[in-house]
Amino acid sequence: MALPEHCTNPLLAGLYGTMCPNAADTAFHLWLAAELEPHNIVDLACGTGLLTAELARTGVPVVGVDPAAAMLDVARRRPRGDTVRWVEGVATVLPEDSADLVVMTGHVAQVFVSDERWEESLDAIATAVRPGGHLAFETRNPGARGFEAVPKSIGSPSRSDGRRPPRSPAPPGPGKVTVHVPQRANRRSLRCSL
Repeated sequence: MALPEHCTNPLLAGLYGTMCPNAADTAFHLWLAAELEPHNIVDLACGTGLLTAELARTGVPVVGVDPAAAMLDVARRRPRGDTVRWVEGVATVLPEDSADLVVMTGHVAQVFVSDERWEESLDAIATAVRPGGHLAFETRNPGARGFEAVPKSIGSPSRSDGRRPPRSPAPPGPGKVTVHVPQRANRRSLRCSL
């Protein structure tokens, strides 16, 4: 799997880690972990470990998994990074029954370019999540038009006068998707409810 340069270049991985501060998704996943009270958590495609390190503050054992060594190097240097088990890889490296909660934040669920890759990942997650465990992931709402808020130094606004276009109203609050891992006899089928 070819990774983007911002994941493999140590300098860009470090910049990525500083340009992506805590956000609403971090707060949501911290709330979710407190609500579900898992015995352990896997942050799949953890990147520079922002959420992973925050989850480690709870005292619950946390594993951060990412395919990019440069991103994991940044993650290890975060406060509480020494309390996290960092693993270079993808969902298929997760052992059977190894997690009560698996989280995939940001746009991670959108990087799968084929149904086969998405299915492969979901199968691996279903095997890793203990019966009764949870998978939490999100996708970005294109209606939020977050790309319009990109600073001028990173990307040019689409207006010819150089001013930033007006922001669209924020979309309604996040929905709740619960993914339940059924009993062992039927592990390959994940049931989702909205």
